[in-house]
Amino acid sequence: MKLTYVSAEPFLGHFSIGGLPHGESLLSMFLKKEHITAILNTGMDRVEERRLVLADDTSIGFAYAMIVPPFIGAEAERLIVAALILATSGLPAGAEHAFPPTATIPPGV
Repeated sequence: MKLTYVSAEPFLGHFSIGGLPHGESLLSMFLKKEHITAILNTGMDRVEERRLVLADDTSIGFAYAMIVPPFIGAEAERLIVAALILATSGLPAGAEHAFPPTATIPPGV
């Protein structure tokens, strides 16, 4: 069975945080050991019957696929981080400066 790992991340081990110590080399070794091909720095354009079409129009056939949506963090976590940055930035603390107008603050945050 041929396995292919497709990611928009620029390198293995990036994890949307710029990478972890030795992450790229460890993941490279693991994928090589398990005979998994990595296709990086690309987006997914669409899924068709039994094939995945990438942003560059390359297609990958499959019998089974697992697609994980991009992770951008929980809204409450993003708002807490934004509030902490604001609290330490020296900007005015009025509500009009605290969050973008489209943000909603979940109850209990």
